[in-house]
Amino acid sequence: MEINENDNSCIDISTFDIPFCSEEPQFIDDCLGGFDDGSGNDNYADNFECKWLFEGLIVSNIRLTFSEFNTESCCDFIRIYDGINNSTPLLGVYSRTTLPPTIQTSQSNAFVEFDTDGSATRSGLEIEYECIEFFSDLQFGNGSTQFQVVNNILNLATITENDGVLPTGVFQIGFILSGDEVRNIGDYLISTKTINNLEPGQEVEDESEIDLSDIALPTAEYFLIVRKEWMRL
Repeated sequence: MEINENDNSCIDISTFDIPFCSEEPQFIDDCLGGFDDGSGNDNYADNFECKWLFEGLIVSNIRLTFSEFNTESCCDFIRIYDGINNSTPLLGVYSRTTLPPTIQTSQSNAFVEFDTDGSATRSGLEIEYECIEFFSDLQFGNGSTQFQVVNNILNLATITENDGVLPTGVFQIGFILSGDEVRNIGDYLISTKTINNLEPGQEVEDESEIDLSDIALPTAEYFLIVRKEWMRL
């Protein structure tokens, strides 16, 4: 519809088809984040389809966790596939208001589609995702992470060991303060260190001092999580 200042008329917003998300797959190639149906605080639209494709990740699996979910029970569905399109194995199909279970792929690709009919709409969905990377047997040997905090300085001593059968390549260790025992999107990544490579059976020791003074941390109790953040082969 094309209008100008001489039209002096009201526009009925219901006459416009507002594309909240794209029928063409939206590509996701990072390892931690989230996506939604695009409607924000509004309901999603009638007769539309959203698609997301996880591709190009150097990982072994992808984990999808629903944080919001409200769709028309009879007719508006989200489907998650274990591959690059909807011809690959179906991991789950969901509707209604109950949060679906956490979904984990068997490979480094995932295809997600959300389609609606023309009868009714709801508030929609939000999904958080993270990668499960190769070499899951890379470990922090024998609970060797030790730390203490003195005058807002966090002192760390860690031993990282490759307990697998292949070299690790370059990877990064992240030090995270979290409100619980798992890595969440809103956690505080306070420091990182890069390790160039660990051969099978090799370990590396590291001592670090991290100044917490410039980090806006609410007063609370925190878990210290030390984990592999990413890897480049």
